[in-house]
Amino acid sequence: MKRYAAPLLYLSPERSYKQYVVELAGGKVTNFFPLTEEIESTVWLNGIIILSSIPQYTLSKDTSFEIIIADLCCKSTDGNIAYYLSGIDLTTKTLLPDASLVRL
Repeated sequence: MKRYAAPLLYLSPERSYKQYVVELAGGKVTNFFPLTEEIESTVWLNGIIILSSIPQYTLSKDTSFEIIIADLCCKSTDGNIAYYLSGIDLTTKTLLPDASLVRL
């Protein structure tokens, strides 16, 4: 099992959580919960974790944060795949030139 924590976790465009942990086993999300204390073997990611049912997604240069969330979160409700979006201004939700999206 792997654990990742981030400042923001998105389940849908309308549903996000601050300071959350995502647990994965075999590349699939098995659990997510609030980060209330330091948890051993948890990797802190300085960006956004997005739960999705989409097995593969390519970030294009002209994509906005809103499009990424709409594409990844609105296809299904099972959300057992986690993506990590880095290179984003967390205050304005603006993608920076070095933005990247990787599947966890």
